[in-house]
Amino acid sequence: MLSRTTHHALRAAAILAAGGQATSTQIAQATGLPRGYMAKVLAILARRGLVVSTRGRRGGFRLARAPSAVSLFDIVTAFENLDDSARAPRAQASPLDLALRRVAAATAEALRHTSLADVRVPDASSTAASPHRRSRSKPASM
Repeated sequence: MLSRTTHHALRAAAILAAGGQATSTQIAQATGLPRGYMAKVLAILARRGLVVSTRGRRGGFRLARAPSAVSLFDIVTAFENLDDSARAPRAQASPLDLALRRVAAATAEALRHTSLADVRVPDASSTAASPHRRSRSKPASM
């Protein structure tokens, strides 16, 4: 339902919620993603006011607000359009359209009520094995 980039942004934000501050390189290493890609994700989060970057030797990224004050909805909507107003008017919507709207509304509501503090990872190093990355190793032959 959400793009991979959105998943990666959520993971990066959860890492920052756990560790306070990290460089794009550290977050990229923890997630197993290229540094340049993670830098772009973090730049989008910074433009949306969700993270703050500090330049220099002790620089890096940190959350702009406390983890309890940043909802998953805040992160997701930096990358996804959850607004269904562009869809067919309710009078013209099919039963399937209405059902999908209910699912989308329930998802948005759950994201609004879940903060980064709720999903904080205990240790940034535990995020290195992302469930969204495929293993390149071959299965053992029997």
